Amino acid sequence: MISGTRRAGWQVIAIFALLFMIDMVPSLVSRVFDLRHGFYTSDVTSAQVVLSVVIVCLNFIFLCILVVSVRSFLRIRITIPDRLFLVSAIALTLYLSYKLNGFSPVIGGARYTSGGFSGLSIFLYSINLFLFYFCVFWYAKIVNIDRATRRLIIIYFLTQLLLVDGVGPVITFVFAWFIYKVKNKSRGVTLKYALGISSIIVLGTMIKFYDFESGELDRDYWLVASWVISRFSIKHESLLLWINGESYTSSVLQYYSLLCDSFTNRLNFIFGTADYQLPRSISESIYIDLYGIGGSGSSPGFAYGLVLSGFGGILIPIIIVFFMKQYFADLNTKLGWVHVLVFAYMFGQLFTNIFEIQILVSPSAGMFFGFVLASLLTNRLDETYYVGRKKGD
Repeated sequence: MISGTRRAGWQVIAIFALLFMIDMVPSLVSRVFDLRHGFYTSDVTSAQVVLSVVIVCLNFIFLCILVVSVRSFLRIRITIPDRLFLVSAIALTLYLSYKLNGFSPVIGGARYTSGGFSGLSIFLYSINLFLFYFCVFWYAKIVNIDRATRRLIIIYFLTQLLLVDGVGPVITFVFAWFIYKVKNKSRGVTLKYALGISSIIVLGTMIKFYDFESGELDRDYWLVASWVISRFSIKHESLLLWINGESYTSSVLQYYSLLCDSFTNRLNFIFGTADYQLPRSISESIYIDLYGIGGSGSSPGFAYGLVLSGFGGILIPIIIVFFMKQYFADLNTKLGWVHVLVFAYMFGQLFTNIFEIQILVSPSAGMFFGFVLASLLTNRLDETYYVGRKKGD
């Protein structure tokens, strides 16, 4: 019988493998079939493409070594006042929804509107993401949840729909609910989620290219598929630009210089005195690399983010592996392929921009630390405290 710690290690390795494949494979497929791009792509050689694959594989091997090396865990036993906590989280969600959307979910809302976020709203938005990801990962591993708390969890998830502003957040919402119900072992339920997730992705893509006046798609299905693959190619294409010397941030030193400037600018933004000279972050610098103009952003993804940051000074990968392995040891659940895929997507959201996590004052940092806290804390009344210790090993 596989121990809880060993099972957790394999689950973390599987998630890392999927994370790197999701970042890399669409770009390789796009180049093999010469699909059209809506952004600048580097004229790299076949050797450079192979080098990019080697870099990703080395990243993966390095993380696997860390997973095998991490053995001891750190846990803090507490009892959370669940009802007070969830009511407060619901109240924050309602207030933030009113500030950003007027209580109505808006497609292309504040996140995509210049000036949509103020210093206060981005601070509250970061706190909201912290609470959301904490709730998702925390209540997924807790066994003893009373009926009243379960009802508040459902209400909390429903209020989060008020902040949905695109297909991506809808997918994240569905995946989050799936993780919360991860201990439900019904194959029928898993199949329903798999079909539901696939339907949302396909429907969202179709809506994006649907011409409501003509009642038809504004392009054929092949071009739609080409766009989707190209869209998911951006992270690895950014790595190829870096390898070819076409990246705005060509060295680790430049990366951390931009990080310091971005941290200062983020603090100034919160207090209403920000400098809007581009690029203000690694996302904006990558957007300039891809499109030749500023004004928006594109996340580097996990593999490229590790490369840019010099593996986060080694400290960030160690922290990531430590808390992921601890979390899955506490979860103590055998995961099917759908579960692993869902967790990989969610961790892809958490680690899509290591730069923003290092800034600390950002929505990405809010998501990351929500997961870290859920991993670190253990319910005093729950049996999962003993998983990974004498009984789990």
